[in-house]
Amino acid sequence: MTDHEAETGADGRRAPIDVGLMRLCGRDLAIRADSIREVVPLPDTLQADFSGTGACCGTIVIRGRAVPVLDIAGLLGFARPSRATGVVVVLREGDRLLGLVMDMVSGLARIAADEVQPLTGVADDRQPLVASGFLHGQALFGLIDQAAIFTLPGVIHAVEVGKDERRTASVCGAVVLVSVADTQIAIDTGFVVATVPGDTIMPSPEPAGPWMGVVRYLDREVPVVDDLALLGLTGRAAEGARGAVVIVQLAADQMLGLKIDRIRRILPLGFRSLHPLSCELGRQLPLFRGAVVDHEARQSLMLDHEAVRECAVLRTIAALTRRTGKAVADRPGETHSGGLQAYVVFRTGDGYGAASLASVKQIVPFPVDAAPARLAGSALCAIASYDGAPLPLFDFANGPVAADMTGRMILVVESDRAFNGLVVEKMETVARTVTQSRPGTSQGQFIHTQVDGRSMAVTVCDLARQVRLLAGSAPKAAPMR
Repeated sequence: MTDHEAETGADGRRAPIDVGLMRLCGRDLAIRADSIREVVPLPDTLQADFSGTGACCGTIVIRGRAVPVLDIAGLLGFARPSRATGVVVVLREGDRLLGLVMDMVSGLARIAADEVQPLTGVADDRQPLVASGFLHGQALFGLIDQAAIFTLPGVIHAVEVGKDERRTASVCGAVVLVSVADTQIAIDTGFVVATVPGDTIMPSPEPAGPWMGVVRYLDREVPVVDDLALLGLTGRAAEGARGAVVIVQLAADQMLGLKIDRIRRILPLGFRSLHPLSCELGRQLPLFRGAVVDHEARQSLMLDHEAVRECAVLRTIAALTRRTGKAVADRPGETHSGGLQAYVVFRTGDGYGAASLASVKQIVPFPVDAAPARLAGSALCAIASYDGAPLPLFDFANGPVAADMTGRMILVVESDRAFNGLVVEKMETVARTVTQSRPGTSQGQFIHTQVDGRSMAVTVCDLARQVRLLAGSAPKAAPMR
C-alpha cells in the first residue's frame, strides 16, 4: 500500500481508512481524507502558472494564497472531453499544497484496510499515481497516492505556512470561541481557568475604573473587564446579567475575568488552521496571534496569551485578584496529585457531569436540521451530519426526548473508531483542575468546580463508555448525581 499503509494497532489489526470519493473522466477515484485540505469549485479560467515546467495546468488563488493546479487525466491515460465544470481538490502533504482537477466529489467512505488491494501491471519503474484500489458498492475505486503526486517531475507546490509563520501555526489543543459585541474571539483552553455565569458579577470597588466588577471563583475574588478597547478592538459586552465570564490566568496568583456575550463552541485547533494576521493588522492588534477558522468558515481572532500576560494594563488589573477565604486545596481529605487539566462541565437532566476536554472532539449547538430517529433499546434521538458523515445523537439523560431541542449542546466523541454525539442540556463551564478519587469503596473520580455560583463536586465521565451504554450495547447508565 506504499504510503497508504494503515497503522497497525496493539491488537495487530490495521485501522480502517477514511477516503474522499470522486470522479474523473467517468472513472472512480479516491484520496485519503486526511490528505484533502479542502474542495473548491473549478473557476472558468485558471490563473497563470509561472513555473516554466509546463507540468501544471494553472494556478488557483484561495484566500490570497496561490496554489498550483494539476490535471492528472492524461497521466492516467484518460481521454478528457472538453472541460466545462468541475472542482479542485486541494491536497496537503506536510506543509505543501497542490490542487487536483476532478469532475466531482461524491462523498466520504470508511474502508477496511484489508479491502485495499495492490493494482499490478505498472509499465515502468516510476512511482504510479494509482498503485492500489478497493471495491465500494459495485465500483472499483483507484486510490491515488498523494506522495507520488507531489514527486512528479516538474510539478511545483505551494507552502501552507512560511518559515516566519510556523510559531503561530504550530499551536495545538482546543479553543473556546466566544462572541463579544459581535466580535468573534478564540481563546486557548490552556489559558482558561474556568467560565462562570454573567449573573455572578458583583460591583467593582472602583466603578469608574477599567474593570466593571468582580466574580468569586473558589477562594479568590477576580476582577472582570468588559471593554474590548483593552484588547485593541471596539465594543463592550452586553450590560446586565446575561452572558458569561471567562477567567484566564495571567500569573500564579493573578486572574482576569473577560465578560462575554456568549460561548459559541469549543473545537480542536487542528480542526481548521490558525491563519496569521497580515503585518499591518498584526501591528494594530498586538494582543492577537492570528485567526481561527471554524467548520462554518467563520473567522475568530485568536488571543495571544503570552502577549496578554505581558500587557501592562491587563496585568495591573489582574494584580487586584485577592483571596477571600480558605483555599480549596486545604480542605480535609482532598489530594491534588497530578497536574491541572481542562474539563468541560455540563448539565444533563437533573444532574451534572464533567469530562476531560481532550476526550471531546468538538462542542456544537444542537443542529436545527437533525433528523429525529428512535431505536429500540437505545437512547438514539436524532441523526445529524459531521464533516459529511452521519452523526448519531444520543440523549445523555436517557429520558423522554424533548419536543424542542433548542439550546441543547452536542459533545462530539470518538468511540469505536466512529464519531457520535452526546446531547446535553447545557454547557456550564470549562475548568482547569485536578481529579480526585471518591472516598471509601465507591468507584470513580470527581472534580471541584463552581456552577451557578455554587461550589460542587462533579462526577468525571468516560464519554466513549457513555456512548456505548446509551447505544444499548451494555446495561443502562446509572443516573448522574
